[in-house]
This record gives sequence, C-alpha cells and structure tokens, in this order.
Amino acid sequence: MSANAYLRVHCRCLLITYRIQRYNLNPSQQGLVAGIRLAQMWNVPCLFRYSLDHFKRQFHAGNIHPAIVLAIARENGIPSLVKPTVEALAEPAMTLSSWCSEVDVLRYLQVEEVSAIARMKERLYLARLAILDIPPVVHASDCNEANKCVIIWTNYWHTKVGKRIRKLEDGAVSNQLCFIRSDIIRAEVPGIRQPCLDKTIDVVGKYSCWYADRQIIDGTIAYLMVTERIPDWCGSSSNDDNPIATTMIT
Repeated sequence: MSANAYLRVHCRCLLITYRIQRYNLNPSQQGLVAGIRLAQMWNVPCLFRYSLDHFKRQFHAGNIHPAIVLAIARENGIPSLVKPTVEALAEPAMTLSSWCSEVDVLRYLQVEEVSAIARMKERLYLARLAILDIPPVVHASDCNEANKCVIIWTNYWHTKVGKRIRKLEDGAVSNQLCFIRSDIIRAEVPGIRQPCLDKTIDVVGKYSCWYADRQIIDGTIAYLMVTERIPDWCGSSSNDDNPIATTMIT
C-alpha cells in the first residue's frame, strides 16, 4: 500500500471512529489536533469542520491550554483563534512561568510564538508597573502650599488608585484601566488646591499607559496573525468522487 493510500485509509478510520463515539462526546486533545492536521494535509473538509468545532468548544471550556490552541491555529491557518488565545495568555493570572516549561505545552509551540508571548507579558507588566508610580503634582503658579498638595495627592493615589490597579481582575483589563482613569478625571480630593488638582488630573488623564494594555495585546495579535487556510476539494465538488468525504459526520 502506498503512503498516499495508507493516509487516506487512516483518515477514513479516524472519521469512522469519531462517528461511532457520537458527535456529542468530546474527543481527546490529541485526536482533535491529529484531525485538524490530517484534514489540512489531505484536504478533508468534513473532518476539518468536525475537529475544529470540538477544538473551539474545548478551548472555550478551558480544557485546552491557550498556548496550544495558538500554536495549532498558526500552524493550520485558523486566524479566528489567534485573537482569543493571545487575549487569554495576556490575563494577569496566566503567568508565563505556569506553562513556559511544561513539556506537554511546549511540544506544540515554535520559538517565535513563545518569545512573542514572553515579550508581551513583559511589556504588560512594565506598563502596569508604570501606572503604580505616583504622578508628580502640577502646581498652579500661585500655589503656596506645595508640600501639602504633594502629601494629599500621594495619599489619594496610594489609597484610591494603587489598590485598584494591584487588584485588576482577569478579563477586560483594558476596560478596567479606562474606568480607573475616568474616576481619576472626575475625582474630588479634599485638601488639595483645586487649580493644582485640575492641572495634575489633566496631565495624568493624557498618559498613554492607560491604553498600553490594549495596544500591546493588539500588536501581539497582529504579529502572530496568519492567513486563513480552509480545506476545499479541488476539481469535482461531488463527495461521491472521494472515498473519505463519503463518511460524513451528522
């Protein structure tokens, strides 16, 4: 039996196995990855759709690590999975140390993907660290209570802003930072001279670091994005002409 014929028989057996297990059952991660790869290699649309559908379901259910999904998406030209996986890997709870040395994860990844995610995590950390630095008070020209303004502003930043930044929750961190910025712009800080407060808030509100999270994540998504590759039969569109496509998943 030729290699071509052997792989076609293997694809057919894989489809039959999936059908026996019924669509509602969740195939293994290894089986889904094999299904996506074989479907791309031998242009089997029904196997590709079946494997990708379950692959997405298991990723969104948290059963497959985002880094693995990212690697498979880039390898097989599935751009719709690049953005959600990068965003999941950008979450504060998804630390790089929790998976970057795991063999079961790294076996799917390329050096380029690991380095891109590592760089993104580093830039996100530095951007959030920069926000924790207390911005200097911009005093009005007639301010004669500079020390008092600095003390009150410092206390406000520690108690009202710093605590919230250190407790950012997973999911939509960029939106949370925008909410914090909005609260600062509308803040009332008793004790500090209003002209000094207005000038300081005006400067702080224009800091680019409030939008750094979204810009860093979007930049990483753009860097790792791939061109879509969807299996499609070349030549006759009839499934009867193809021995594998006749085994449809319903």
